[in-house]
Amino acid sequence: DLLNPAAAVYEYAAATSARFVTTSRDRDVPKWDSVIEEIKTAAQTAKSKGFQFTYHNHAAEFTKIGGKYALDVLFEKTDPALVQCELDTYWIKKGGEDPVAYIRKYKGRCPEIHLKDMDPADGSFTEVGNGLMDLPAIFALAGEVGAEWMIIEQDRWKGRGIDSARISIENLKKAGLT
Repeated sequence: DLLNPAAAVYEYAAATSARFVTTSRDRDVPKWDSVIEEIKTAAQTAKSKGFQFTYHNHAAEFTKIGGKYALDVLFEKTDPALVQCELDTYWIKKGGEDPVAYIRKYKGRCPEIHLKDMDPADGSFTEVGNGLMDLPAIFALAGEVGAEWMIIEQDRWKGRGIDSARISIENLKKAGLT
């Protein structure tokens, strides 16, 4: 939809006063060059509609292409003014990298940080603050890299979703991060 300037996604984004439109393409790494071309087109379309395009990673983008991560290849081959990033801490960790170091790498290009936590016992999703993420370092880094948004999410939960949300909020409050 982001390739089409007449797509409803742009109407919805405008109606909600969104500044960013975001997508990901984690299942297309084998076709990465064509994906990058689509991303460039979507970013141009987003700009023409008055939005900043951001790319949201998953673990698949930490597949190596010519010795580099697919995600790094994407950011090398795109204009930073057009293609910014919404880096996801969980998927960075799942991909084998340190979220703090990886986010720092894209200083000035990361207006959104997608904060998710990883259970140290089994690598599954857990409430923010119950897992492996260094929350104080990530929050401090957010200002350093120019992040405007910290997007908190948990893809799956063991109990009720509302209870997991409550636990994440309480953990952030206890850590002094709200």
